[in-house]
Amino acid sequence: MRAARRPSALGDLLAYQLGWWTSVLGAARGAPALGPAVALGLIAWHLARRALCPRREALLLAAAALLGLGVDTALLAGGALLFPHEPSGSPWPPPWMVLLWPLFALLLERPLGWLRGRLALAALLGVIGGPLAYAGGAQLGALTLGADLPRALLLIALAWGLAAPALVALAARLRVAAPGVAARGSA
Repeated sequence: MRAARRPSALGDLLAYQLGWWTSVLGAARGAPALGPAVALGLIAWHLARRALCPRREALLLAAAALLGLGVDTALLAGGALLFPHEPSGSPWPPPWMVLLWPLFALLLERPLGWLRGRLALAALLGVIGGPLAYAGGAQLGALTLGADLPRALLLIALAWGLAAPALVALAARLRVAAPGVAARGSA
């Protein structure tokens, strides 16, 4: 059994930023394998050194990756996203994009732990933050938003407006189920 640790939220924020920037810039600059390598390293480091309950957090990260695969596949199929550096006609988002979802889920324990029990606020964060993140990736050249920009942003906002509270709820449920971890408040 592990001794309880209280890593700072700053470490999680820095890990997420490192993963996001290497993924997006790697894809934009013709090095799409860089993002997944860094993301998987950060996830492994988190689970080995920072996770309060590694098995439950691994489950959350896997669920986030599957949710992201589904959401981004739907956005791709709906014409909201294009990945210009990926094989033409691929129905799947690239690995670097899918791995951004578990990186986001790393934030749900500490930096975004205050969202626990506040699903409407999580939805609002998703509606605003989702399109901003995708637009940032598009500005940097990693992806292209659909030709009908307002429609693309609306679809992304709707997707993240549902996905963010779903991830927050799952994180809270897994946290409540973790032995020795308080149900409310952020660590």
